[in-house]
Amino acid sequence: MNVTLHLTTGCNLRCTYCFEGDHSYREDMPVEIARAAIDFALRDGGTSPGIIFFGGEPLMKRDAIVAAVEHARARCVAPVIPHFKITTNGLLLDDDFLDWCAREDVAVSLSFDGVREAHDRHRLNVAGQGTWARVDDRARALLARRPYSPAIMVTSPETVKWAAAGVRHLFAIGFRYVVFQINYAGAWDADSFAELGRQYRDMAEIYVEMTRREEKFYLSPFDVKLATHIRGDGARGLLCKLGVRQVSVAPDGTLYPCVQFVRDGRDRRFAIGDVWEGVDAGARAVCFEATEREQRECAGCSIKDRCNRHCGCLNLQTTGDLGSPSPILCEHERLLTPIADWIGEKLWEERAPMFVHKHYNNGFAMLSLIEDRAG
Repeated sequence: MNVTLHLTTGCNLRCTYCFEGDHSYREDMPVEIARAAIDFALRDGGTSPGIIFFGGEPLMKRDAIVAAVEHARARCVAPVIPHFKITTNGLLLDDDFLDWCAREDVAVSLSFDGVREAHDRHRLNVAGQGTWARVDDRARALLARRPYSPAIMVTSPETVKWAAAGVRHLFAIGFRYVVFQINYAGAWDADSFAELGRQYRDMAEIYVEMTRREEKFYLSPFDVKLATHIRGDGARGLLCKLGVRQVSVAPDGTLYPCVQFVRDGRDRRFAIGDVWEGVDAGARAVCFEATEREQRECAGCSIKDRCNRHCGCLNLQTTGDLGSPSPILCEHERLLTPIADWIGEKLWEERAPMFVHKHYNNGFAMLSLIEDRAG
């Protein structure tokens, strides 16, 4: 299980699509609660708990990150081996901290919306200025030390025309793992969805080109959809299981089933326990079962077992109901799935070696890591 510590609700950006709003309310997690959250993760998170530092912007609480990692190292006992990750906007990602991450084996995920035109449209600092130049510089510094670091890219109706160019840029500067998302709360319409389709088809060509060149990479919308076809029920783990695979810890120690439920810490409708007593199984079951029930409109859908309709975060953000997917999500899944399937059919017909190895060899990830380190 992954345990996400929301170290602060404060942020040094004012991203216009942020689900947390304008960050006018700030609450920081005290160090003693961070340590209690680590104890909870080591106690209840299984033998390989993921400990994720999140915000707001977690690097505003850099000392708390260092203290939490030190506490975890001191407290963990075999066979429990935690792994650590930070999700950051990159502005505070200086060289000293990057060196510390490399020494301590702390992974870093960077929020980066691709090309300047897209990134600077929404990802603004507190003065309303674009942040692309700083983040691009920090991305290159990050990749020099941690070449497997993921980039998290968001596109919106206002920036969708630069989506494929943004993906190309991220791969060009060295990212191998790109998580591409749309802003589901954006004002999508027929024209912006048509443009999204064009961008996805361009990105599909990128995927085919890189696979033919036998490059090792991950592009989330296509790789997830391909897995749901190739692996069937075995790929269910790639889709959301609310409150089961991960929980979020609010600054006051309250547990929530996912990151968007924490918000400013004042809405406790979806609280599922705390770091001292652990998860309330009944409260978690209520949330999980709400996302698992099948909506009437989903019953006849041919891709219902491959779509992201169970994501409680997205459903709450867009419809206000954990189990009700938005029309935007449905339209997106119907747009994306056939494009992903076109990739699969094309590369399977060619028997492209990297495609076959990547999607049909269960040991691909580990073998790739061994090969890269040996090389």
